[in-house]
Amino acid sequence: MLTLVFKTKGYGKDVDYDRNKGDRNFEDFCDFMQAIGANREGQSNVWNLNFKGQEITFIYADIEFQNLYAENQLSDM
Repeated sequence: MLTLVFKTKGYGKDVDYDRNKGDRNFEDFCDFMQAIGANREGQSNVWNLNFKGQEITFIYADIEFQNLYAENQLSDM
């Protein structure tokens, strides 16, 4: 099984996360998943695709850059 995680583009310091852009990115991601024939698991951000007998899982993560940066800093301690 192959798992791919897609995350929205975050923003650097002193810039607010753009929720509208994140929503548009998610809509584009959903359109792409439908176009390649992936199946969505309920209302989640997880899609599955069986390609040549191999299961591929796509996960869309709506994460702000600042949160990801903070998590990395904590794990380095």
